[in-house]
Parts: sequence; C-alpha cells; structure tokens
Amino acid sequence: MNPAVVLVQPPVITAYLSPDNLPSTDLEDWEEGGIALSDGSKGLEVQVWHLLVHGSGATTSVWVDAPNTPPVQIFAAANITWARLAFDQNMHPVISFVAGAGPAFFWFDPLLPGNNITALPSTVVKPSVTMDDKRSIQTTLGNNDVVMAYVNNGNLCYRLQRQRYVTEHVWLTNIVDIIANPFVNKIGMSEGLRLLVEVRGAIYQ
Repeated sequence: MNPAVVLVQPPVITAYLSPDNLPSTDLEDWEEGGIALSDGSKGLEVQVWHLLVHGSGATTSVWVDAPNTPPVQIFAAANITWARLAFDQNMHPVISFVAGAGPAFFWFDPLLPGNNITALPSTVVKPSVTMDDKRSIQTTLGNNDVVMAYVNNGNLCYRLQRQRYVTEHVWLTNIVDIIANPFVNKIGMSEGLRLLVEVRGAIYQ
C-alpha cells in the first residue's frame, strides 16, 4: 500500500469480500489467511481464520483457529474489550486490541526477531487491522501491506506494516463532526478491489 493513499470522495461502496462480510463483534473477528500460523508458503487465500477473546476481567486471552487448526492462544492481557485479526505475508498474526492498559497491537517484529506487543497512544479508539490485498502476486511484488485503521483525536488515521507501524497518517480530519463517537468497526477489501473502511458511531453512557 502506498503511504500516500487518499480516500475516494465520494466513497465507492461495494460489499466486502469474504470473510470480511461476516459479522464481527468487539471480541470476535474473521480473516482470510494461509495454511498454518507462521507458514505463508501456500499464500494468504487458503482458509478463513477466526479470532475469539476468551475469559473476562483480569484473565482474558486471544485465541485463533481455522478449519485445519484447533484453537491456539496467541497472547493474554487483562481486561481485553476489543480485538481484530490480520496476518502478515508470512502468516504471522497481527492483532489490534484494547485492554485494561490501553490500545495496542500484537505483531511479529523481524528486527527482534519475534513477537512483540506495542502500545498505541491512549487516545486511539478501537484499532482495526487487515492485509489490504491477499493475492499472491501482490505478495511476490511486495505491494501488499497490513493496514491499521483507527480514530484518534477525532481524526480517521492509519499506520502501515512497511513503516513498522510507526508513522500515523491522517485519512480524514474531524470525522467526529460527521459521526458521533466514531470508531473503525472493520477494514478490508471490497468486491470492487478497493480497501473499504467501515466507521460506526457509538453512544457511551
């Protein structure tokens, strides 16, 4: 994904490709992926993977499973209230989440190398992640990217895998003026082969 990508105005809206068209909840998500965790040898379009947060309070944990893979615990953190799933080109999970300590994301850092949890600013609201284009040719060409989208300080923002998720880009300023209490419910590829960002509003008591 080009870091300078802009939103199309007016929006071109078509249906999400499967499995992004499945209903997600705060604690459950779906993502197309490869044959096994940490195995991108068959590409990223093999099967549908499922994320589910188990537990409550101080003993919450994130698990993933697939038709050929029984549930596997990826990590645990206290008071997880939100989680979204993606995979990088090598089928390492990228999971954005909100826990008691605040918003963060789990990812494989090739510079360690190893899995890492990186905190996001406390002002970030419900971050969502996706691999933007899962087709093998895009992986071969190095064109695809994990995209993290969220609302921060009233703006619709994103970060990219190719920039190690360091740089925050603003897609749309003051989205809070368009929809009350906005958050990115999901992000994924549409049938029109465009990256589609679903922004919802929430009423907080």
